[in-house]
Amino acid sequence: MPLSSQETLDGMVAARFHERRYVDLRPTLTPELIAEHEHQPFGQHSDALRRVLTYLGSFAIPGKLIVEYGGDERWYVSRFATAPAGLRTERVAGPYPTEGEAVHAVFLRRLRQVFGVVA
Repeated sequence: MPLSSQETLDGMVAARFHERRYVDLRPTLTPELIAEHEHQPFGQHSDALRRVLTYLGSFAIPGKLIVEYGGDERWYVSRFATAPAGLRTERVAGPYPTEGEAVHAVFLRRLRQVFGVVA
């Protein structure tokens, strides 16, 4: 099948890449791996968790979930959104009392969004 453009080729390569990552990573998403992230959202992680986090971080920025500090020791899950004046964020969850809890909330949302995992 001839390809009509570089964009078509890029899309096919990206689809195959994501399909293979899904197949490789989905079996590693165990309750133990999720608990590991909950107990230590920062720092050293097991190889399996590091691979999952690296993959989740590889997606393009539009709509990406981030952790945002709201002052008064409150943390929020926010989403990048484009606006006429440029990039902005909109809060989608929180507040959380610690940055680690907000980071774990982002992790859980991404697992649900990318892998369909409900923890």
